Amino acid sequence: MPKYLVIVESYSKAPIIQRYLGKDYKVMSSGGHIRDLAKKDGRKQTKAKQKPAQLTEKQKLAHKLSVDPYNNWKAHYAIIADKKKQLNELKKHAADKSIIFLATDLDREGEAIAWHLKESLGSVSAQFKRVVFSEITPLAIRKAFEHPRDLNMDRVRAQQTRRYLDRVVGFMLSPLLWQKVARGLSAGRVQSVAVRLIVEREHEIKSFVPEEYWQLSATFKDYHIPDQPGYFKAKVTHIHNDTQKTAYRPTTEAESQTHVQALLGQHCTLTSVEHKNKTLRPSPPFTTSTLQQAASIRLGFGVKRTMVIAQKLYEAGLITYMRTDSTHVSEHAQQQASEFISTHYGKDYLPSTPPTYTSKGKTQEAHEAIRPSKVSKNPDGLKGVIPEEQSKIYNLIWRRFVASQMTNACQTMTTFVLNHTHYSLKISGKKLIFDGYQKVLPPSSQDDLSLPDLNQGDILKIHELFPSQHFTKPPPRYSEARFVAELEKRGIGRPSTYVPIISTIQDRGYVSLKNRKFHALKMGELVSEKLTANFTKIMNYNFTAKMEEDLDEIASGELSWQKTLDKFFSDFTQTLENATQNMRPAVATPIDYPCECGEKMAIKTGRTGVFLICSVNCTLKSEDKKSRKYTKSLQPAEEILAHKSSINEEEWAAQQLAHQKRCPLCDTAMVSYVIDAKNMVHVCGKNPTCPGYVMETGSFKMPSSEAPTYPCDRCEPGRLELKIGRFGKYYACNRCPNTRKVLKNGEMAPPKADPIPMPELSCEKSKGYFVLRDGAAGLFLASSEFPRSRETKKPKVKDLKRHRHQLESKFYFLADAPPEDPNGQDFEIRFARKTKSYFLSSESLSSSGRSKQKTQKPSWVATYNGSSWKLKQDRPASKTSRSKIQKT
Repeated sequence: MPKYLVIVESYSKAPIIQRYLGKDYKVMSSGGHIRDLAKKDGRKQTKAKQKPAQLTEKQKLAHKLSVDPYNNWKAHYAIIADKKKQLNELKKHAADKSIIFLATDLDREGEAIAWHLKESLGSVSAQFKRVVFSEITPLAIRKAFEHPRDLNMDRVRAQQTRRYLDRVVGFMLSPLLWQKVARGLSAGRVQSVAVRLIVEREHEIKSFVPEEYWQLSATFKDYHIPDQPGYFKAKVTHIHNDTQKTAYRPTTEAESQTHVQALLGQHCTLTSVEHKNKTLRPSPPFTTSTLQQAASIRLGFGVKRTMVIAQKLYEAGLITYMRTDSTHVSEHAQQQASEFISTHYGKDYLPSTPPTYTSKGKTQEAHEAIRPSKVSKNPDGLKGVIPEEQSKIYNLIWRRFVASQMTNACQTMTTFVLNHTHYSLKISGKKLIFDGYQKVLPPSSQDDLSLPDLNQGDILKIHELFPSQHFTKPPPRYSEARFVAELEKRGIGRPSTYVPIISTIQDRGYVSLKNRKFHALKMGELVSEKLTANFTKIMNYNFTAKMEEDLDEIASGELSWQKTLDKFFSDFTQTLENATQNMRPAVATPIDYPCECGEKMAIKTGRTGVFLICSVNCTLKSEDKKSRKYTKSLQPAEEILAHKSSINEEEWAAQQLAHQKRCPLCDTAMVSYVIDAKNMVHVCGKNPTCPGYVMETGSFKMPSSEAPTYPCDRCEPGRLELKIGRFGKYYACNRCPNTRKVLKNGEMAPPKADPIPMPELSCEKSKGYFVLRDGAAGLFLASSEFPRSRETKKPKVKDLKRHRHQLESKFYFLADAPPEDPNGQDFEIRFARKTKSYFLSSESLSSSGRSKQKTQKPSWVATYNGSSWKLKQDRPASKTSRSKIQKT
């Protein structure tokens, strides 16, 4: 009988830690937060209390926020709906335990989760202890449980302060945007500042006027030195005469050709040969932000994907905690690394003293950098044991850490300067002398250029000349990696918040990610402009960074959390009152394009993008006899007309910008939209602040004019036509609301089956029932209360048998499949994305794909060959990839 209860956050951690602690401990998981601020204060009103209709304005605000700014920030928390069952299980196991160990993550969020657990389990008589560990290894777990501590309430208050701030800004500022801009918008203390970064970069790009220039490169032959075959290429850098020297930068092709004719076939003298040794130092081990940046640059992984993978590696005991802004490495880890480097690479690769790295600024937590738990577990040994994407991230972490503990690399830089009568040319090359840390971590691009062995005074003949057109480049758009680096540089957010920041600003429709670069959407520009003009303090980068520092000081006990909140709330409410009176509503820009009523149409920005609306808001009767404002969709011209060339992305972007029309009022680059086959409108990039626009008539190909149409699968006379919307291309019926996605290969996605209610299958995490749906991963069961409840699970064959008459004929083979395996276990229906085929499995899995319980019975798999089902015995359900990891 276990004596102690241990509660962790993640379900996958529990069995590993259980194995390390032994039978005296019962390890369970909370699955993250067990409770949160209620969406609104839903406590029942007693007779002594006023009814909601009779509440004062201050009481209504507290009721709405579930936090009372006028009563020492007293908060009302509620158990999260789908965690009630889990909490009851925890209470049941906590009832007879003498000590409950709260082993949630070691950051402030983990501390807050531990406090919420203690408060939610407060009725039990057990003693609560807090344990933290940065890696899931036997040694780290044992040390943590040998030195438990009490909850750190300062860190809990810091997390609460952040939560209250975000609740106040989100719940009080968003309604103003609904009133002044468009319904359904939202604002946030950090997300709005992050959007401003991208919007300002967008404005810099649109205001930038590219200038054309030409470069000239020359190749040489006949070095006058034996056994020197081939060519090397030098750039023309200067034009000179006896009195002056100017940079080579012709602005037209004709001017460039003049220089080509002057140099073709001429001889140059090598006037300077310079050799310089350069020391290359390894980078420190990963922090959260540098891991996200490296994964984006080297692997093309998004920030969210990177952190999900890193979380799985941490839970499997392979790496240390992955949310950190510290580059500190423990002595034990340094000793491991030194022994490994000395054994596998030799003493030449081991520095005389272990290197140390200092973190920039004030780090939030006092734990280590991200590193492998055991250096001896090299990436090659884990191939095939863990999933490929986990292997790639682990490979990055392992190599970065080992390299950080190795000696410097060294290379030689060589520079040639060549002179002609009126021209100077230059070329630089480099050659690696000692690889050092690059033995483990080679550079992402091998750009070494070994120059020929030439001497000063050598004469070289120009063999060929290559003129190339270029344009000055605007500031580059943020990639995810560059954006995270910018957030970190400005002190906006912390390691644990980068992922939700990036996800939120995209989900809200303020920015989009195209070709792995952030583009500000029109609604994002409009909202950012309104907030920046009326909420100067909140939208100030320094204020946001200072607030993060205040949260750090609250966590360390140096600052009062209530005073911090009071000061913020006082300033914010005054600013909000002024903005309510002074913020100008977003207005549409009238253009010379007629509405069906005869009045002018106007350009307006909505949540779904930019569209035309009648300037007098006329209404028309639609097919369903309902009145609606007359609107007309606009197709972004870049989606229809732009064709990317073979040059690199930044060069192509500069070319596109150079050829864009400029606003006649403010000279900003204009955005082009196709109205119909004969009309296009070019709108100022700063619209609606600037009302500039230019109409163009001609012949424009609409998406539907070239793309094929298809019969609608929902209505007989309807046709599915290609459209372009806020999220890209899609097919829509011209008669009914039916839509279909466009796949990556350009083809239309197959139709999805209608949902089938299954009221006999009750949900576990809500009061709803399951509904059979058809998705990208095949058939699945989802809660009828979606999106309030996101509970899902795999359907069983017996579920489909009961509703066979409601299924489409293409799914009959699943309903007719064997319902059980030879052991009497129910078959679940699975879908293989790679082969796009269904199969059956009798191993019961949870939604995360892990076994709910170990069973001694072997599992079975059934595959369909087109006419019948073939059964075969699969691996025992008790075997998991996690057990393989522990054996490696």
